[in-house]
Amino acid sequence: MDEVNTLAAPLIEARALEKFYTQPDGGRAQVISPTNLAIYPAQILTLPGPSGCGKSTLLRMLTGLAEPSAGQVLWHGRPMDGDRPNVAIVNRLVWHRLYRLASTRFKLES
Repeated sequence: MDEVNTLAAPLIEARALEKFYTQPDGGRAQVISPTNLAIYPAQILTLPGPSGCGKSTLLRMLTGLAEPSAGQVLWHGRPMDGDRPNVAIVNRLVWHRLYRLASTRFKLES
């Protein structure tokens, strides 16, 4: 397997990225604590974690589909601002569906 070229400039970089949501009582709920991240060319990145831990929120901020409350996202070294009409997020539950299909098949064969 080829190694990631960390000598190259990152494609996407998050610097002290944070996200807060306003609660009904006016308080703030921090959903992403200060996060630094760099994604390099040819790098594959996974974001494992339980439901509700902020994976989708982080992804939306990295792609410009959501504004961070604090910090900065850089695209090719430049601040990412403005609309991103060529960006979309597609959620797939591939592993969950494969598991369900496999379990059903084993139940039918039993």
